[in-house]
Amino acid sequence: MSYRRRKGIGHRRSGRAVESTGKRTLGVGAALLASGAMVVAGAAPAEADWAGDNCWFTGGSSYPPQTKGDMFLRNYSAVNEGYHWGGGCWNNNETDDSPNEQEETFSPRGEGPDCSGLVFKTWGITSADTTAFTIYHNLYFIHGPYQASSYRSATTAWKTVANQDATFMDVFASTGHVGLVYQVNGDGTDYMFEAKDEARGTGVWSRNYRSSGSYTAAARNGWA
Repeated sequence: MSYRRRKGIGHRRSGRAVESTGKRTLGVGAALLASGAMVVAGAAPAEADWAGDNCWFTGGSSYPPQTKGDMFLRNYSAVNEGYHWGGGCWNNNETDDSPNEQEETFSPRGEGPDCSGLVFKTWGITSADTTAFTIYHNLYFIHGPYQASSYRSATTAWKTVANQDATFMDVFASTGHVGLVYQVNGDGTDYMFEAKDEARGTGVWSRNYRSSGSYTAAARNGWA
């Protein structure tokens, strides 16, 4: 499956080169967005607790099995947003509203997911012990209990697969990073949907994780 909506390689924001695919505002609370009842606070200074001021959703909603495409589109709003170590909350304005955070510092809480937090939300994980789906709003600050290395071992919720068999919405995980397959290319590389780091934020990039011995592929169980 391929979602071809890239804005073009080299789209820049906040000094970052990003390969992205366009954005759609989808997710839990879409009705509130449509009605105008949902108001997002303005950008906060980088040193402030951005999440405390903006991430006012709490809890998740249990859903029947979801399709890969639906879950991808729900969380693709993270593209062009920020990165926050241990984070998992972002708005939808294509701007890093907490720039210049110190790397690998949790507090104060800035905008954006980190790599494993993005996978947690995009896969809709309830827990590693069930294939059930929970949908979390993008404005809910939640990371989940899993690190990048967690996706290198099979659980009830996900399984490891051969690197050459990884496809759309599977992940490649190393001991320190994990990203979601957005598009399989024909040259051994993949476009990856990932939260990279504070300097680069969250976006879509061409990577060669598939051929790297440092990465293990995993697939979410229970898709519709």
